[in-house]
Amino acid sequence: MADAEAVKSALDEWVGARVSVRITTGEPHELIAVLRGLLGRRSDEKSPAWFWPLDESDPPTAERPGIYLHPETFDGARLHPGNFVVEFRHLSVTTNVRKLPPPGELPE
Repeated sequence: MADAEAVKSALDEWVGARVSVRITTGEPHELIAVLRGLLGRRSDEKSPAWFWPLDESDPPTAERPGIYLHPETFDGARLHPGNFVVEFRHLSVTTNVRKLPPPGELPE
């Protein structure tokens, strides 16, 4: 298991990378949402949550897409071997962030 600081460090290292994000809940994991984009630099704009915006070509105006990590409800994480998947939990919700290869490059 990894702590919230390990997740923060891993995502901070991926700034500028293409990522795919899967949100699931429950056991077995039921898919809630899938999104993707370029991972932006961590921002304090959603404090106290840690927030990494996802840059999209046509972002919505009402809500900025991104990844939230709430330290106060953080419930554990895994950094998968190969350093291309970070998975963390808030209560019964799991966020899985996968670093994607650059366009035109074969997956790892």
